[in-house]
Amino acid sequence: MSSAMASIYLSGNNPSLIQGIEKCLKKNNLRVETRKEKETDYHLFLYDTSGPVDNLSKTILDELDELKDYSGKVCLVLVSNDIDGDPRALNLQSIIRHHLTDQKHNLRLIITRDLYQENGAEPIDQFENWLCEVAREQM
Repeated sequence: MSSAMASIYLSGNNPSLIQGIEKCLKKNNLRVETRKEKETDYHLFLYDTSGPVDNLSKTILDELDELKDYSGKVCLVLVSNDIDGDPRALNLQSIIRHHLTDQKHNLRLIITRDLYQENGAEPIDQFENWLCEVAREQM
């Protein structure tokens, strides 16, 4: 097995989703870090807006505010299994708008709809395939 091409800090509020994404990232030769003090090439924040979430806005804002001296790429993914769209995700988009317009943060936002099945045989089928495809294209 060859060494990792890059490192990525992975954080979120859905352990099964995080575990599935971590497997996908490792298969694509990325070293996954879970400690914030580790300097990484990328930050990936995955937040599931479908379930009961306490202080999700504050949690996300705190994560983004800690990026003030970070120079790598950052992606915030808001995941929902609501096919009609999740008003919580749209509300979060407006809350983090200043981070999206600030060029020094190099932040990308992805809002997904119905892209994974947590209780299925494959916890993140389409989402995993899409994320892996994007990761390969960017390497």
